[in-house]
Amino acid sequence: MEIIIPDTFKLDKAIDRAWNQYQENQNRLSERRKVAEKNAQIVFLEQFKADLLEVIPENYQSSLGFSIATSEDDIQDIDARFSYLEVAFCLRRVWINSLMFWELSWSLTIDEQSITCLPETLFQQMLVELGKIKQAVTSTNQPI
Repeated sequence: MEIIIPDTFKLDKAIDRAWNQYQENQNRLSERRKVAEKNAQIVFLEQFKADLLEVIPENYQSSLGFSIATSEDDIQDIDARFSYLEVAFCLRRVWINSLMFWELSWSLTIDEQSITCLPETLFQQMLVELGKIKQAVTSTNQPI
């Protein structure tokens, strides 16, 4: 007995259809992920701004020209940048044993310096570090 397969079945078309459905599904999932990441980044950014406002008053942020920068690679990697007397500063949150600290870093010539502070001490410590830079500039009468 001979089995006859109808001519209407096309293997290539079935494979192409399955592949197209797979690609459409992957594209849809990718778009959903991008939307979720964008929404999460907005939440992280707003939380960073709120945390920053708790430790550095808004008038100081404005006077120092704070700008918020985000990373393309990590939606939680957010920092505040500003400069004072031609010295660039970066302020970011760091987590140690599930406790939040603030790290203030800056570059003087080729040496990068940083300090890590509790939120309660950051503002005063930042002002002290800015004072050190101001004294160094005014005592030498040259930019650092």
